Amino acid sequence: VRCRLRTDGGCIDTPFNARNLSDNFLAVAMFNEFQLVEGNIERPSEAVPLQRWRDPVTVTINYGGSVTPAQRDLVGSELERYVPRLARITGHPIRLGPDGNFDVYIVNEAERRVLADNLTRILEGRGRAWIETIRDLQRINPCVVLTLGLRTGTTRAIAIVRSELPDLLIRSCLHEEIAQGLGLSNDSPRARPSIFNDDEEFALLTTHDELLLEMLYDDRLAPGMTIDAVRPIAQEMANEKLGAPA
Repeated sequence: VRCRLRTDGGCIDTPFNARNLSDNFLAVAMFNEFQLVEGNIERPSEAVPLQRWRDPVTVTINYGGSVTPAQRDLVGSELERYVPRLARITGHPIRLGPDGNFDVYIVNEAERRVLADNLTRILEGRGRAWIETIRDLQRINPCVVLTLGLRTGTTRAIAIVRSELPDLLIRSCLHEEIAQGLGLSNDSPRARPSIFNDDEEFALLTTHDELLLEMLYDDRLAPGMTIDAVRPIAQEMANEKLGAPA
């Protein structure tokens, strides 16, 4: 039985090769875990165009009144390390700051419901089904992220993390939801070692996941590319990073 919420990033028990990396990239980057279809949220079965940011990303932390000083310190120190790490990995301008285009909300149950009402006004009616999902978030879901954008790239992201969670799960949510908001939008049961896997074996971004982010923001790819266009480039990049599969 695998342990849950490991923080070691993967060891000798989690080997992967270039073929695994390429396949996992396609599964995680070229499919959505959920998508909005005619006002309804559905689990898609078909690949979607490549999604990533074209503009600089500013991550803004927003705390509900229920968040304790200790939790604020936890979240603040985690993102002070994590956000610059994401910028180094991707080569994309990503920073912490006020009035950003990637909002991270740490809120409890009641605060999240009020937030959903406020987001309806902020987003001017776009993504109504997403807003309802935030308001009615099931208790089995500790966190969620929604993104908005055009075929030319993502323009806005909002991540919600429950303040009632234990510390490690809060950190895990921050890692996964922000990385998903950057464009790795799906989970795959075959991705390992990875946070993009519903088994929750790994809590924090792994070396495997760093490679996925590097590939996503490689100049050979661009927002809007189809899976058929991405597939050979993904294999080429994976071969460069890990060596061509035998």
